[in-house]
Formats: sequence, structure tokens, C-alpha cells
Amino acid sequence: MKTCFKPIFSVFISLLLMLVSVAFSATAVLYFRPLYYGMINKFVGKNNLSFNQIKENYDVLIDYNSFWGPDKLKFPYLPSSENALTHFEEVKAIFLEFQIILIIGLIATVILIFLYKKLYRSCEYLLVGGLITIIIPFTLAVFIYANFNKVFVAFHKLAFNNDFWIFNYKTDPIITFLPENFFMLCAIAIVVLVFLLGIIMLFIYCKKIKKQ
Repeated sequence: MKTCFKPIFSVFISLLLMLVSVAFSATAVLYFRPLYYGMINKFVGKNNLSFNQIKENYDVLIDYNSFWGPDKLKFPYLPSSENALTHFEEVKAIFLEFQIILIIGLIATVILIFLYKKLYRSCEYLLVGGLITIIIPFTLAVFIYANFNKVFVAFHKLAFNNDFWIFNYKTDPIITFLPENFFMLCAIAIVVLVFLLGIIMLFIYCKKIKKQ
């Protein structure tokens, strides 16, 4: 019975490792503010905003999406429509889900790996988890390279059941400070992080196999 359950247990841990890797990568990119700070100079002067004012607007947005962030979003130097604020609420819900998955997933992964090692004294989950975690970003990278705009639009249609994500720069000028190429940069950063985590899993697996 214990042996029959082993493949299922291993695959479950592998999928959990992949899920935690994605959640970690998305959360890490969200909180890595220098990724955006490096682009601010391109926007200085738009809507008569200075570097520091643009930075403050972005900081407010990231604080809002954080786990202990404020309940309401209000940009200090830009107006926002009700539709835009609703969209930002929906985006926040997604980021909070990632952060919850990361915390719960990490705890569950540590416990399950401990139990797995105690039962089977092996680490196949690292091999399967590493391969799955590499395949996913590689596939996404192909689509991003082929046509990021289509991926961007498809994601929004899938993730949101309205068109509030389509901003009018006249009523929601924040969109002029969050261009599509910034989101592409974020997507690439997430893909690279997930890929690296997959590589790390495979590296650890190979090291452990050599020791056996």
C-alpha cells in the first residue's frame, strides 16, 4: 500500500513545488520595485509629474497590492475612474491569492517533503517538480516571444469577467505610466524566476542522487 501510494504522493509534491514556484516568482516581481524605478525617467513630464511623484504613485499601487496594504486605492497625483478602481481591486485579489498560496504552499511543502523522506527516503519529487517547473515557463516564453500583446489580452479576458482593464488615458492617466512593455518585462522576470527555480530543483536532485 505504501509503495502504491508513492507515485501519487511524489506527483502531488511536484505539482505543489511548481505552484509555490509560480506564486513566489509573481510575488517577488510584484515587490521588486526597482524593476519599475528604472523606467520612470521615460515618463517624467507626462501629466506634469516629476520623477518622485511618479515613483510615489507606483509605491501607492504596490502597497495597495501587498498583503497588509490599505483597503482603498487613491493615487496622490492622478485621478481614477470607478471602473479603474474596480479593476485594481480585482488585480489585488489575484496578487493576494498568490501570496496566500505562497505561504500555505511553503508550509504544506515542507511538511509533505518531511513525511515523504521519512516514508521513502528518496527525492523523485524534485526531478518531476523541476521538469514541470521548467516546461511551464519555457512554453510561456514561446508565446510571449511570438506575440506578447495576444498573451496580454488573452490573460485579461481569462482572468476578468469585464472590460474594466481597458483604460481610457483621459479618465485614468495612470495607464500612460504603466505601458504594455512594462508588463512584458514583468512577465519575462516571472518566467525567468520560475525557470531558475526549476533548474535549482534539478540541481539538488542530481546532487542527492550522486550521494546515494
